[in-house]
Amino acid sequence: MNVPILITTTLVLLAFIAHTIVGTKEALSTSPMNINEGDKSDNFSIVYKNWIQSMCAFQMITVVELLQKNGQ
Repeated sequence: MNVPILITTTLVLLAFIAHTIVGTKEALSTSPMNINEGDKSDNFSIVYKNWIQSMCAFQMITVVELLQKNGQ
């Protein structure tokens, strides 16, 4: 067994799990849907679109981390 590869794979797997669980929780907490109806501005559709794009980018990075783990 190659110990350095095992250590590296374990660290990448832990980073993937932390990124998936903690990152998703934090990203969802910034959802514009959490804004009260009275506080929504005229730019709500733009804010919502930007939030959706950031969530998609976050999920793509999560997939890249998983592929990096499998590529080792």
